[in-house]
Amino acid sequence: MNFSEDKISMKQAVIIFFLAIGAPSLRVIPNYMAYFAKNTAWLSAIIYLVPAFILIFVLKELVQKKQKGLYEIYEEIFGTTINKFITIFYIVWSLFLASLYLRMFGERFLGTILFDANLTAIIIFMACFVYFIVNQKIDVLGRLAEVLTPFFAFVILAVFFLIFSKIDVKNLWPITHYDMLPMLKGLIPLLSLSSYITGVMFLGDKISDIKTFGRRGNIATIVFCSGAIILILSTIGVWGYRLNLQFLFPYFVTLKNINILNTIERIESLVISVWLATDAVIISLFTLIALSLVKKLFKTNAQSKNSMWLIILIVTLAINIFSNAYDIEVFARDYGSWINISLFMILPIIAFGIGKVRKIV
Repeated sequence: MNFSEDKISMKQAVIIFFLAIGAPSLRVIPNYMAYFAKNTAWLSAIIYLVPAFILIFVLKELVQKKQKGLYEIYEEIFGTTINKFITIFYIVWSLFLASLYLRMFGERFLGTILFDANLTAIIIFMACFVYFIVNQKIDVLGRLAEVLTPFFAFVILAVFFLIFSKIDVKNLWPITHYDMLPMLKGLIPLLSLSSYITGVMFLGDKISDIKTFGRRGNIATIVFCSGAIILILSTIGVWGYRLNLQFLFPYFVTLKNINILNTIERIESLVISVWLATDAVIISLFTLIALSLVKKLFKTNAQSKNSMWLIILIVTLAINIFSNAYDIEVFARDYGSWINISLFMILPIIAFGIGKVRKIV
């Protein structure tokens, strides 16, 4: 691949997606699955494969056949005027998500490493790093994700094997017909996170071999499902869903209870370091999505200037939009998840349906 063309491979795009949802998964899956699905969380993760594969199929039909990004495809399907309004919604929500995850990074940093640090300073530091990333060629983000992914996968598996003996089957079973509704509700956080792959497809014009999306997208779905089950067993399986709901960071509590040959400090430090590093990927991803859509909507190529104003807006929102970590959790759980599903899952399916009727796809 010629990196001078400012493109990444489909493999790198999927790795970016996988690592981007890695950091929120460590927070969302233990908390939200306990809240929505209770002890049926693991079963929700299995059933999740059905709607997830449907989304991958829809996106494959849209982007793989057209060999274009979602912005251009939406313009063909909805028309220029309607697509502009849709794009504005995506820009606003992408900026909001970038600011939300930036604030979550700051809160998690304060809650796990430097308890007395200045939140604003931490947020600005990460924002400067993100500004550097988004002003490089996109393959820089791709390479960063490729470097971090093995470490992320290693720590998740290592923690799982170290905590495996503490998993209590009573926290996951029995399941009756009364658990059907909680099990279905458990799909909400999983679909909310995995639907971010739709956002990656807005960068389709920067992906060199988008024709392989279907196969790689299905693999990413299976990997995410497996990871979700591991996280559920590592938290809800150990503590039970009732106790799990009492913790702000259940996965961090799990880390605190690993004690083999006094290596807990090293394991804990490694996991937290990788966890915080992956935040840079998801913040950069949504900043890049917003930046790409702004450039296409307003027909501008002023990369550095546009990114500077977007970063300033993201930092301002991150500092001022929520008063504490609890407010962030409640908003993300009760409202953010549904907005994600609406924009990144339901809207592509609607576009696919309209495209089929109009014989565009």
